Amino acid sequence: MPEEIIVPFSSALKTSPVATACRSTLLMASLGAIQRHGLYARYKANIAAQTLSAIESAVAAMWLPIDVGLAHYAAVEALNLPVQQQLEIGGEVVLKIQQTLFGTVIRAARASGTLSAWTVLARFGFIYDRSFLGGGAQVTQVGPKDARFDVVGLPLARVIYFRNAYRGFIRAGTELFTSRVFVTDLTRPAAKDHLVFRVAWA
Repeated sequence: MPEEIIVPFSSALKTSPVATACRSTLLMASLGAIQRHGLYARYKANIAAQTLSAIESAVAAMWLPIDVGLAHYAAVEALNLPVQQQLEIGGEVVLKIQQTLFGTVIRAARASGTLSAWTVLARFGFIYDRSFLGGGAQVTQVGPKDARFDVVGLPLARVIYFRNAYRGFIRAGTELFTSRVFVTDLTRPAAKDHLVFRVAWA
């Protein structure tokens, strides 16, 4: 089947091509997962006290500078966690915030009778915009149960840990609607603020 863009890049990408802030809810959920894995002490040693305070004192749904997000994910990357654990932590973040970020998506889908794996994928632009201020996301259908995510203008993409955790985030989010999901990172090594993921499910 021919490729079809189901979520185009937002028109706001023209005026805000690079993300300047990330949602505190995302970082707070990520930090909570770090704590549950018993990694907090090691993580704390890798991040400036002022930056950690900005995350821990934040209230839900506020914007934090993208540099705070970069420092957070770089501190986790310095832990050199196994890739599987990075994926698990990213997945746990979805489970933590599903009552807020994904909860809205799920309720809307149930109300319209369209609850499926495409439910998350078709609303990915909304989810991205709720998570980051600036940059953008696009979703392209490449098969009956295959999609490609393109994210541009996201400085967090420079951090390998974030890329792995985000892959786990997408997988766990899609698993809310289907049982078998495969997410492949197709990001080119030379890419700077760009992410590409292929998602397939059964």
